[in-house]
Amino acid sequence: MSIRTQVVTESEFQQAFSSVKQALFDYVDAVYGWDDDFQQDRLRHDYELTWYHWLYEKNTRIGLVCYRKKESRLHLHLMIVFTQFQGNGIGRHAMDFLINEARRMACDQISLSSFTQNKRALAFYESLGFVTDSTEENFINMSFQLSQ
Repeated sequence: MSIRTQVVTESEFQQAFSSVKQALFDYVDAVYGWDDDFQQDRLRHDYELTWYHWLYEKNTRIGLVCYRKKESRLHLHLMIVFTQFQGNGIGRHAMDFLINEARRMACDQISLSSFTQNKRALAFYESLGFVTDSTEENFINMSFQLSQ
């Protein structure tokens, strides 16, 4: 499987927002209550557009990731594999891509936060070797150490 990424353009922001809303609505709504305007503003201003990347397998758009280098680690803000592509190993291949990207960026670890209610994502990250660094009321902070 050949995973690649392409930076989300300004003209594609609404598509990216729709993908985020579809994937995270239930979790965000349960914790904060979902507000479209607030979420769009947050995703547009708290994150840089260059952090958002479409995930492709060959020429098929299969998901969305948002990540950046933060100090000596790659911080994964979100990873979405579109529903129709879930359950066939694409998430694992996407994480392999991000591990290689982190190494290319000279990072020594990957960090992320996940909603405590997102049991499927937490089990997925644990299966890859991520460990829990800390727990908050609604989030679990995890990391994966890269071997040198």
